[in-house]
Amino acid sequence: MESGAELKPWAVRLPADVLEWLRVAAAEETIKRRKIVSMNGLAIEIFQEAMKKDLRKKEGKGKA
Repeated sequence: MESGAELKPWAVRLPADVLEWLRVAAAEETIKRRKIVSMNGLAIEIFQEAMKKDLRKKEGKGKA
């Protein structure tokens, strides 16, 4: 997450299987990085990566 970025609250209801996947993924990342990775933090990372990929894709279409 970019430092100084404005944070806005957003509540989202997740299916149980998605929540469990996120919980396990955060635990695995915690072990891999050797520092605590929260489910919220991991969700933000996933969203940001998807956003960057989408923006790159749209930029590529604009130049064609």
